[in-house]
Amino acid sequence: MANNEPITSVQTNTQANAKLISNFSEDAGANRRINMQRMQNAISISFAAPNKKLDQLDPSFMYTQILKEILLTIKFEDKHFKEFITYCREKRVKNDIPLRKIEELERDYRDQKPIWWYTSQYFLHSMLNQALRLMDVDIILRMGFFINDLHRDIQQLHSEQFDDQQSDKTFTVYRGQFLSKEDFTEMNKTKGGLLSFNNFLSTSKNPDVSLLFTPQAATNPDSVGILFVISINPSHSTIPFASITKVSNFTDEEEVLFSMHSIFRIGDIKLTEENNHVYEVNLTLTNDNDQDLRILTDRFRHETYPNSAGQNRIGSLLIKMGQFNKAQEVFEVLLYQTINERDKAPILL
Repeated sequence: MANNEPITSVQTNTQANAKLISNFSEDAGANRRINMQRMQNAISISFAAPNKKLDQLDPSFMYTQILKEILLTIKFEDKHFKEFITYCREKRVKNDIPLRKIEELERDYRDQKPIWWYTSQYFLHSMLNQALRLMDVDIILRMGFFINDLHRDIQQLHSEQFDDQQSDKTFTVYRGQFLSKEDFTEMNKTKGGLLSFNNFLSTSKNPDVSLLFTPQAATNPDSVGILFVISINPSHSTIPFASITKVSNFTDEEEVLFSMHSIFRIGDIKLTEENNHVYEVNLTLTNDNDQDLRILTDRFRHETYPNSAGQNRIGSLLIKMGQFNKAQEVFEVLLYQTINERDKAPILL
């Protein structure tokens, strides 16, 4: 990964693209891969303009970050996995989930890496990203065990791939997708500010692979094709990411996967020289020294009940998000699980 040097403009090769498209068409998993990319196009992206006041921000910009922090403190057990399997069985007809996929997940989950499941099981991938896009806390909590496992899997690979010798070498990855014209206008207004992808983010070290996922913008008047050119310095990163080629179900995409809620600084935005339907947007992964991000994160943490923990804090966060019914469900479960009357007092308050 560290041998990929950053570039300022993307040079595409028509023959290379044609070959890649041919390979995709011949691949038995092409339709599944395209479906996964369609889901990625629908992911939630939030913006924070420079010097914008906290009360003027879209709450989703940081709520997924706080939610992730809470989920990573919870010790998930086998019962949570079994409850999710039961839920999938109950909802499989409505959500068009093949029974054999649920049975495969139930039988073999511990035999494969979480990254493999994320890239091979479309229903798992789509359910998670749709829940994060819609902030469907019910599904997010049901999948908390998987979010936890997937994050730690990426984190482990990150520590293995970036030793002291290469951790300070900047490299570049790419992501092709389309944005609504509304989001594109908002992104232009936020130039120099922050952009967050509120889910697990798939990118590629190969720009040609990424460009394959932008052609719909040429035929859709309400969308804009985007090629994100992302510069990364591993020594200062605020979130784990890793090359997943060796563990992914798709080994030919040179994929780099970021954990949930990655935040970037927006740089130059310009039309690509090769395609007047696609804009090149330069992003830089934020680092621990980014003052704007540090202030923003500290304020959100302060306002989201930092003295609470686990599901108790999730319940309080849900109240702040206006999801009162779900908050009540969380607190009722906590009361049921709490035996000591003294421990029930903070929940009742």
